[in-house]
Formats: sequence, C-alpha cells, structure tokens
Amino acid sequence: MVARTRATPSRSPDIVGLDLNLLVPLDALLQERSVTRAAQRLGLSQPTVSAALARLRRHSNDELARRTGSSGPPASNPPRAA
Repeated sequence: MVARTRATPSRSPDIVGLDLNLLVPLDALLQERSVTRAAQRLGLSQPTVSAALARLRRHSNDELARRTGSSGPPASNPPRAA
C-alpha cells in the first residue's frame, strides 16, 4: 500500500467556504477607491459594504485594503487565487 500525501500550497488563501458574493464589494472598492462610492455603485448602504469587506478580511486573514489618508486611495493587497 502506497501512502499518498496531498500537496498544499504555502500561504495561499483557503477558498473553501468563501462566499463568492463578497468579491463583488471588493471589486467595487478597488475600482471606486472609496467604500461610500462602492456602496452607491452597488446600490447598498455603506455599512453593508463595510460588513462584507470585514467578512472577507476575516476569511482571508488579510487586511485587503487599508486607508492611506483622507485624500488618498486605499492601498490594496488583493488576495491571490490558488
């Protein structure tokens, strides 16, 4: 009997259990560079988009986007697909 091992990529985000609908607000944020404008674009409230981004952050254990100042766009570090 041969033992089989599964190779796991190092430091790749786990997409099992990821709600793919959370990628829509992330895409809007990266394009609009503002949570408020992203929410308007999607027809959602700003707290709803913020909550979706928080869920995505928790899932990926990554900041995803951080504010760089009141006049600057968010610095993004989008997750990489495995």
